[in-house]
Order: sequence, then structure tokens, then C-alpha cells
Amino acid sequence: MGAPTSWQLSPGLVSVIRPATGSTKLVVDMAAFAVAGPLREAKRLQAAAIAHDKYPNYHLLSITSGTFHGWTAATWTFKWRPVNGSRIHVTKIIFTAQTTAGRQSYVLTMSAHVAQMATATKIFTVAKRTFRRLPG
Repeated sequence: MGAPTSWQLSPGLVSVIRPATGSTKLVVDMAAFAVAGPLREAKRLQAAAIAHDKYPNYHLLSITSGTFHGWTAATWTFKWRPVNGSRIHVTKIIFTAQTTAGRQSYVLTMSAHVAQMATATKIFTVAKRTFRRLPG
């Protein structure tokens, strides 16, 4: 998946790609879904986030179903504001890809302060276009 070459990668089951400074980040989460289906998983993630106040001042923009690279997907978009902080915009694309090793769950997330969202959106567009499942 393409990301700016200056950004740092922290690899793992949940890989985080981010610039050296700032709060913008691109996350690739490959943990198994708790429920079947991307739309159901998106709604479950939202309910869990609200129940645990994970995103203070949470404001839902949308949860929609669609496709991502031909796989059934859901997109969850929202804003939240940390205490004494500026509003953060988050987009999560939730899907399961068929790989040579079987089915693999993914949640691709881009988050950035609203003021940095135009740049973050351009980066996310490239990341989505260049995404490749593992193993291929």
C-alpha cells in the first residue's frame, strides 16, 4: 500500500503509518472481525466505541455499504474531538479479502485533524488504490 516515503511504519497485526510529527495516521488492522459481514462489523465497532467513550464528542457522518477492490465492504466516517483538542476526521473501510491463505479481515483507517483532511484524503486515495492483500 502506498504511503509517503517520509512516513514511519510500525508493523504488526495493527500496522500504523504516520509522519514523524502530527496526529495524521494511516492504520491497517488485520484482526479478525467479531461478527460476520463488514456492515455488521462497522456497526459493532461504532457501538463499542460509543459504549467505551473511545471518541469523545463523537459525531457520526455515515456508515455505508459498498465494495472495495471488488470485495463487499462498509465505510464508517465520523468526527470526534478530544478534550481541549481540535476536531479529528476518521474514515474506516472495513472488508474481508480472499487471499491464497484464506479469508483475511481488514480495517483501513485514515484519521487527521479536520484542517489537515485535504492532504490526508489525497494520501488515503493513493493508499486505497495501491492496496494489495497479504498473502496475494
